[in-house]
Amino acid sequence: MKRQFIKGTICFLAGLVLLGGCRKKAEEPAVDKPEVNTQSEQKPSEETNEGAAKPDADKPEKESLAKRMTGKYLFDLEDTDPESDECLIMNVFTFGDNLYAYCGQAMRDSGSIEAYSFWAAEFIPFDAEDLKSTDSSSVRVNELCFSIMSNAGKYWSKGSEGTITLKDEGLLFEGFDGGESRLFVRDDSVEDVFPYLNDNAPGDDDITGLWVTRGDGADIYIDVYGSNMTFYKKSPSEEVRFYKFGCEFDNGTFTGTGNSLGGGSMPFEISGKYRVNGDELILDMDDPEFIDGLLETAAFTRTDEKAIPVFTTDDIVFNEDSFGMYSPEGTAVPFLSSDYYGVFISAFKNRDDCLKTEMELEDAGYHLCPVVYTPDFSMLNPEPYYVVCAGIFTNELKADELLKEIKSDGFKDAYVKEAGQYIGDRRWYLLHGNEGIEVLKDCVILHDVGVTIPYMTDEEPDKYDLYVYEDAVFDSSAETQFFGNYEEGDTPYKWLARNYNLKTLDPDKYMESGPALSGIFEVGLDGSRIKTYYGSYWWD
Repeated sequence: MKRQFIKGTICFLAGLVLLGGCRKKAEEPAVDKPEVNTQSEQKPSEETNEGAAKPDADKPEKESLAKRMTGKYLFDLEDTDPESDECLIMNVFTFGDNLYAYCGQAMRDSGSIEAYSFWAAEFIPFDAEDLKSTDSSSVRVNELCFSIMSNAGKYWSKGSEGTITLKDEGLLFEGFDGGESRLFVRDDSVEDVFPYLNDNAPGDDDITGLWVTRGDGADIYIDVYGSNMTFYKKSPSEEVRFYKFGCEFDNGTFTGTGNSLGGGSMPFEISGKYRVNGDELILDMDDPEFIDGLLETAAFTRTDEKAIPVFTTDDIVFNEDSFGMYSPEGTAVPFLSSDYYGVFISAFKNRDDCLKTEMELEDAGYHLCPVVYTPDFSMLNPEPYYVVCAGIFTNELKADELLKEIKSDGFKDAYVKEAGQYIGDRRWYLLHGNEGIEVLKDCVILHDVGVTIPYMTDEEPDKYDLYVYEDAVFDSSAETQFFGNYEEGDTPYKWLARNYNLKTLDPDKYMESGPALSGIFEVGLDGSRIKTYYGSYWWD
């Protein structure tokens, strides 16, 4: 499919080409995963309460709703898009009766289904008793998401409220972001969230159990069961710190390999010494910085699961440090403050009337000449006119130089006028390939893209991260045939995600309609969020 063309100055394009796509998508590091027990990392039902004593065999305890919800789940996107080969995965687990999940977007495949894009979720209940209940099957929560790859562990936003209901076949999610209900069915082929656990190695009975110490702003827990160790910390204003390690213990020393919730399978190594003095565990960590507030030498006391607080929405406190750049509170694209000068040729009330003058400039050797819509600039006529320009500059001397040249080529009525600041509501961004694209659950991030006014000028564009949420739209005036691989009913989010996946997984099909992700795109912004797509352009 042919792309739509635009006209402008070559200087601008040179700057954009150098800057476009200069930041690579944050990908999960390639690591060799060790062989692990194919069973779930969850302990048997009588030991699911990490660190708690086994109940009387004759009187089995009924499990809380949180623990009954644990497991691996899958939602097949084919249910909503018959042509989709993708699915959403979720590995739900608990600490105490706090509910967390490893989430991801994956391709259906044989064997283990592993996410190519992942994130973490905290399901914060409005009422802690709902998750503690042994009879309840439903809980209303605020879902808080984060990922180490996109926001250095910061929350994406203030969350999304909805209801999770435990069904025989899986978990039903309703009401989140006002979207459709989704039933995630149980599926053991979903990848393990903690692949480094060492279930078959011997542990140390002296330190088996649940331990706690007061950390920086919140308690830090260690749960030791067999040869595995869990580290946990939850602060009211920060994402949860949740690590699991498979360890080896030897005469008061330990070494381990594990990973964190939100960090994918990126491995983390720990080592140190320990000793037990009654109900006190002394850890001498070689590198305690992996969890905030854990000192090099820390003393823990024994506790039990009932002492673990269940955080509710009333306990969560957001501040300026809670959010990463993905949140709506991130860095906004400002209104550009440059003063512009135009070399103007002629003005018309009708855009089509500009074509004759544009062709004359083309024949005279002046290419990529913009047509200015006068209300877009603070010092031009607020009454709408379309003005053919030989060029737009941020430097008046450059405009004067071009004026002399263009007058000598026969355009005697040309003149230089100060246009003032750009006050229009649209921007251009340029992107090459998918190097700067990150696809998340409900947002596409365009990293470090050049952003400028929607006219070719002599200035270098500033770079920003832009965000395309599911509520972004194509304007009714947008010619969607110029958006490669566009399908009827697409939102910009769906269009971007489809092309990203095609370019990554099926590049031949992606290129059938040209490099859809590459080009200059005209958009409307709200801060750093793209709300509207108006056009997809290329240059000649």
